[in-house]
Amino acid sequence: MTELPKYDELLFPTLRAIAMLGGSASIDEIQDRLTADLGFAEDQLARVYPRSGAPVLPDRMAWARSFLRLAGLLENPSKGVWVVTEDGRAALDGTAAAVRERVRDAQRAVTRTRKAAAAQAWRAAAMSTTAGPIACSPRSAGWSPPPSSGCASGCCAKAALSAWR
Repeated sequence: MTELPKYDELLFPTLRAIAMLGGSASIDEIQDRLTADLGFAEDQLARVYPRSGAPVLPDRMAWARSFLRLAGLLENPSKGVWVVTEDGRAALDGTAAAVRERVRDAQRAVTRTRKAAAAQAWRAAAMSTTAGPIACSPRSAGWSPPPSSGCASGCCAKAALSAWR
């Protein structure tokens, strides 16, 4: 059984395939082009996830498109249509490794933003109770706080969540 490429191994080929299709393509056109360009074997195309029965390869191709969009290399202006951006065209002059790194940087930025938003929500919840700022002990709660959770004593925001509900 031939190993399937991971989504990050499909990033550069996906970008290149859409560019070769005129800079804009439908999902089916992209999948057909990738299948032809990368020469997938029948067993690779037939592989499905055990629980859902969904085909694995189209799923990984979809993740590649989504992450390329996150990195600003593709746009999805309407359902099922993918367009290479100016940054995407410029990235085609580079390497697959550079595209992977740009996607990883974009993923890290999103993670940092989400963590910061979650910490802010915890701080707001901890400070908004009618009894005033919440203080609790992670030892007694058996819970480890996220960094900068923001309760009055700086220990955790578990109590804030229960008070917030």
